[in-house]
Amino acid sequence: MTRKALDMIFEAQASQVKRLSFRGMSIDEVPGEIGTLSDLTLLDLRGNRLKDLPPEISGLPNLTTLELSYNNFRTIPSVVFTLRSLRKLILSFNQLTDLAVEIARLTNLRVLNLQENFIDSLPKEIGSLVTLAELHLRKNGLVAVPRELGALSNLTKLDLSFNRFSRLPLTITKLKSLAILDLQGNRLTGC
Repeated sequence: MTRKALDMIFEAQASQVKRLSFRGMSIDEVPGEIGTLSDLTLLDLRGNRLKDLPPEISGLPNLTTLELSYNNFRTIPSVVFTLRSLRKLILSFNQLTDLAVEIARLTNLRVLNLQENFIDSLPKEIGSLVTLAELHLRKNGLVAVPRELGALSNLTKLDLSFNRFSRLPLTITKLKSLAILDLQGNRLTGC
């Protein structure tokens, strides 16, 4: 943890900031004091060396955007699933190998960006994210697309490009709001 990160948190406390960025600071842990910033709506931790988040993150009830790309996460930290106000979660360019079923707890999520990871399957619980408008899964290792994806009736953008699946479930035709569907770089043979 850097002293600079801690100083930034103390400054943020004094001025009641709503947005805080530690982008590119090469930190490998977030100070637990982050949990005292209850007014925070955006937390940008992009481009660090993070592998986990402190449990105090759960003390951010107003957090709507969490930017965690370009770190070293192998799994989504469990504390993320306690952030009920979260609308945008970005975990692209990490080392994720799966998507936990607890993702279903993020019922207000509108944007989920998991591109450029190592995810080879999605849990059926992905279908319970009915408020989701954008789902980015480009360049993972997906070998199949779950039929539950068809339940995401508010989905307007779905990026499944450059994965390894050969078929799509017929339920994909239920996505009536879908405006952008990117399937390039797969070995599609049919539905």
